[in-house]
Amino acid sequence: MKPLAYRIRPKTFDDIVGQDHLVGPNGIIRKMLSKDQLFSMILYGPAGCGKTSIAEIIADHFALSSYSFNASCDTKAKLKEIVEGAKRYTNTVLIIDEIHRMKKDVQDYLLPFVESGILTIVGLTTENPYRAINPAIRSRTHIYRLNEITEKDVLTLLKKTIEQEHLPPVEENILRYICTVSSCEIRSALNMLEITTMLDPDEITLEHVQQLIGKKSFLIDEEGENYYDVASAMIKSIRGSDPDAGIHYLSRLLQTEDLEFIGRRLLCLAYEDIGLANP
Repeated sequence: MKPLAYRIRPKTFDDIVGQDHLVGPNGIIRKMLSKDQLFSMILYGPAGCGKTSIAEIIADHFALSSYSFNASCDTKAKLKEIVEGAKRYTNTVLIIDEIHRMKKDVQDYLLPFVESGILTIVGLTTENPYRAINPAIRSRTHIYRLNEITEKDVLTLLKKTIEQEHLPPVEENILRYICTVSSCEIRSALNMLEITTMLDPDEITLEHVQQLIGKKSFLIDEEGENYYDVASAMIKSIRGSDPDAGIHYLSRLLQTEDLEFIGRRLLCLAYEDIGLANP
């Protein structure tokens, strides 16, 4: 059986949660597709907020002339094949997953085809495109930020999923716990719901679910911008004499188990902000 998150993947814009500014009744992307028009764009936002689902709905709309390219593993040779195929169609859409991983020479190769309209690209990234993507690509695309999914959005989706998939009933306090532990990341929340209802459907208690799910996910990527944002928040909290906030952000960093980095930042803090006069 296919995973739950795959089975209920959104098939229309009406199934997308939390992104009405883009795909709602007055959303810009919905309006584009209603007119069979599409402009090159980059969609960025946290993991599990709907970037891939929106891109797949766009690809389905232009089914006869859409291609997918994963910048983390696909090669420039594959991209050249896609370009040759695109020349035979009009309104060719290229979905580029993890576009921030695309090498500069590959991005440069794309430029003339995007500029001439042979390709319309939809780039997907969890990184800040203003830092991670070639300025030449940015200048030829519209950049849209996806909202973080709220607990209310995830809770509504979990309840809807239980009803549609005929899953065993789950108490609301357990669903709220899943929302919290998953950090409101839809894919993670659905995976947690699946294991909760599949392994012991007759014993769905909060204590049992806590054993199944394990520790809270803080969604920190050691190679991403979020990692350094949390480190910065820790330093600023200590500098601002807020011990509770400092401990909170320190505990989040400790989840990465990068003790050398954490120790180095604390040593810098002690030297730069506290000084040697009061060690």
